[in-house]
Amino acid sequence: MISKGLLKREVAERLNINLKTVEAHCQFIYSQLNVHSVVELSSIICGAELSQD
Repeated sequence: MISKGLLKREVAERLNINLKTVEAHCQFIYSQLNVHSVVELSSIICGAELSQD
């Protein structure tokens, strides 16, 4: 949801979870993928989708 442009607050509301939980998951994903922004994350996801085609 984050990579599709939703704000962390919107993700939390849609999943009915705390904003801090979303932030913690984002931080974990960013550290695992060695990215620092949603733009970098989206770039990785787009690259992966293109390589599957």
